[in-house]
Amino acid sequence: MLKFRRHSLESSWVKDAVTDFLALAEAFPPDRPARICLAGGGTPAPVYAAIAAAMDRLAAERLDAEQDGRTIRDPDAPTCRWTFFLGDERVGDAGDAERNETMVRAA
Repeated sequence: MLKFRRHSLESSWVKDAVTDFLALAEAFPPDRPARICLAGGGTPAPVYAAIAAAMDRLAAERLDAEQDGRTIRDPDAPTCRWTFFLGDERVGDAGDAERNETMVRAA
């Protein structure tokens, strides 16, 4: 279901986008490959950076739990395979600041 929201601050819509993405990721069937098309340009850059940071935090929490002998997720459960596509790659040499690949890798 689509959610429509109005935000007056960038931090507010970035937070909602990350929350929505993580909720979808959690609900996605773990035995199916996920294919995600990433938009280009400057607008999604803060969202990609925030999602990467959130996923790093979740991975650290999982490692901490495993070291403490706690299980966050069934270790025998199949894991999701994620494939990301760039939706509007710009022309330019690898590493060029105008390329969306450069922005995504930085995130």
